[in-house]
Amino acid sequence: MKRYNIECRIVRPDASVRWIENRGTVIESRGDQPYRLTGTTSDITERKRIERRIEYLSRFPSEDPNPILRVQADGTLRYANESARPLLHEWNTEVERKVPQVWYERVNEALQKGWPLNYETDVGNDTYSFTITPIAGHEYVNLYGKRITELKKAYEREKIAGMLLAESQTALDTIEAMEEGVALLGMDGSIRSVNLALTRLTGFAKDQLVGKNLPDYIPRLLAAENVQHAQQALKVAMRAEIPKLKEMTLISRDSRRIPIIPRAAFIKDSYGKPTTIVLTIQDISEYKKAERRN
Repeated sequence: MKRYNIECRIVRPDASVRWIENRGTVIESRGDQPYRLTGTTSDITERKRIERRIEYLSRFPSEDPNPILRVQADGTLRYANESARPLLHEWNTEVERKVPQVWYERVNEALQKGWPLNYETDVGNDTYSFTITPIAGHEYVNLYGKRITELKKAYEREKIAGMLLAESQTALDTIEAMEEGVALLGMDGSIRSVNLALTRLTGFAKDQLVGKNLPDYIPRLLAAENVQHAQQALKVAMRAEIPKLKEMTLISRDSRRIPIIPRAAFIKDSYGKPTTIVLTIQDISEYKKAERRN
């Protein structure tokens, strides 16, 4: 028997275009000639739309020429894009360390009030306007910065901050709302961020995953027969190459065996250099149930 997995676009009689996925098995005769196909066809149009949106949105914070940061209520810096490096140097801090006391107080003020707060700060010879935006239902804020050295007038400052707030917040929070598990990894394999769906899938809380090295967690997250393949694939991704991934079995913290399809992509900087690995995990339990029924 040989398995197959084919994705393709179709045009329906009403001229609408849909994506479908054909998964199944080719059953061969004794002469190795195929004589029967069995499988399922699924409409994956929505998944394709989401994947395209993730690819677009996941590039946004990294490629944005303005600093974007995420800070927890305890003052821990969880994310900073490349454009925030001068600010981190000025603050003498880095990701997974604390922000300066004054910014810790501003973060908590925004969380307590529940609405965005605006501040200006000097970084070297430049002046930046920052919007501190609390994320509803979460104990963290996003900081969206804009260089306003030549734009000190209040009208221009408010206009640019408003545009940045709308676009950047969508970029970061869409991933959080995804049904598929998503993890953002450093090129060294460190876990920078995970969405809620991934914590539900694995059974591990965010603070148990973020800041850890994925190579160390692979034996805890995957069935023994998948560990070697996953570790080799991760090494390929860390070399800035797209790995060939296959169907695997995830072992959740409560020992559930969950069939998954992992996928990998990259967030690249303005020069085209990969800076972040975007790992998505699709739970295919329902498909496997349908496959067994057939």
